[in-house]
Amino acid sequence: MKSKIKYLLLPVIALILITAYQKYKNSSLPVKKDYYDYLCSQTKKPFFREENSGKKRLVKPNRRYAWEFSFPAGKEAGKKRIFIIGESVSYILRTPNGIFDNSRAPEFINFSMSGYDSARVLGVFSESLKYDPDLAVIMSGNNETYGDLCSPSEYLRPAPDKTTALSRTLDSYGKNLERMAKLAGEKGVPLFICTLPVNLVYPPYGELPFDPVFLKAFKKYLSGDYPVSARFFRKYVENNPYEPFGNYFLGLVLREMKEYGKARFYLERAVSFDNRLDRAAPEKNALVRSLAGGNGVYLVDLEKYLSRLSAGGITDGTYLVDGVHWLDEEVKNSVQKLITGEIAAKTADPVLRSSLLALIREYSSPKKSAAPPGYEPLNYAVTYMGFNDSMDERIIYMLDYALGKGMISKKLDKEELSGMLRDNLWIKIRENPSLWWNRYLYYLSVVYLRKNDAVSALEVLRKADLSSLGSDYSDKYHLAYQLACAGTRCAAGEAEKINSYKFRDENCKTFFEIFSEK
Repeated sequence: MKSKIKYLLLPVIALILITAYQKYKNSSLPVKKDYYDYLCSQTKKPFFREENSGKKRLVKPNRRYAWEFSFPAGKEAGKKRIFIIGESVSYILRTPNGIFDNSRAPEFINFSMSGYDSARVLGVFSESLKYDPDLAVIMSGNNETYGDLCSPSEYLRPAPDKTTALSRTLDSYGKNLERMAKLAGEKGVPLFICTLPVNLVYPPYGELPFDPVFLKAFKKYLSGDYPVSARFFRKYVENNPYEPFGNYFLGLVLREMKEYGKARFYLERAVSFDNRLDRAAPEKNALVRSLAGGNGVYLVDLEKYLSRLSAGGITDGTYLVDGVHWLDEEVKNSVQKLITGEIAAKTADPVLRSSLLALIREYSSPKKSAAPPGYEPLNYAVTYMGFNDSMDERIIYMLDYALGKGMISKKLDKEELSGMLRDNLWIKIRENPSLWWNRYLYYLSVVYLRKNDAVSALEVLRKADLSSLGSDYSDKYHLAYQLACAGTRCAAGEAEKINSYKFRDENCKTFFEIFSEK
């Protein structure tokens, strides 16, 4: 009898599993297999491979997605060789005809890989030393996250304890830097390590707290009442010192009030206690500075460089479009020139110094950006939409940037937007067009609401299909719709239908109550 019941239940269990899978599939953008291959499978392979070419033995990349390079395994007499090794911020410095183009002399060869943390950078660096570099430049520190890079869900999971997580990432990061310095010293290779600047006005990962004190402060911030907003945010931060959004918005408010020193203090704390710890916090840059200055290890202080160029010492989207990347060609060229100049000033090799100084003199970077950042911010935003079902402030920031630059507008249709998007290493955007289109509309409506443009927000929301958003977005969608109706005139039937919706989430209810108060 028990076995009959067991077999009768099997179709029911199968149906439940299929339904659950379909719900998952329809409520998130699929993570690509390439992600696992890139960060997990490929990293088990040697980074370099060698092959014969005539009388020469050439070194080439052995991992997918690496920059194409080819150089002799044995260095030619009199040839100077500089290796650039790091993550995405150094990966994108290999621009055509830029200083770091490997067609120049001395020979710059870029082994950087987007998304690599310091452990993976260490692996590439240790392999590279057998190819006799005259010096190496290391740029690492933005990917020292709390979670496991080989698991997107773990990688994006907020750290449960901010101070413990920061301490743990600093410990592993510091040990990896020290290991690279030791290896370089053993080979007699001068090592130049860079501090990494971050966009301090780029928000922490995740959604806003729904604490009433925070929401009142946030409401005052959006209305431009900065003194009152600062008072509320200070109260919130006193009770929640390691909560990133309280520190972040208090920093933004103080920046608006031109209290730059205090603003920077809180904005840096927001980076240090970010839910993902995925930017080079001040503590990480401090480790870099402490390691440089002796035993053949030299400092290139990129963070200090961009900070000095920024109003109030607060690096923002002027130089780094998203959280960490210099997508503007002019900024990339200025960074390359700075690194080259620092090497020339500190190298003990007179031949190398002479050739680097000549290179800087001869190279003329464009006065204006050779090309705008394109649609990268928009693609970043849509990528974040696919990772989870929580409200993410980074999406709002990047859509606001794209809107301000004229990349998007409320009149943009699905086909036009589709032409701007592309699949990337993490997700297949095109596998679920209804999902990303409707989430895009929802987030764009939030951008308009924060600009006090309820008319545009309502126009965008009317295009959205709630059934394609995913069940977790129902309350958020109706919250935005109700706030839009409260800020402008909705049709009678429309207002009645929207306002009759009862929030299941107490957080959304609290948000609406505070923001609908006159």
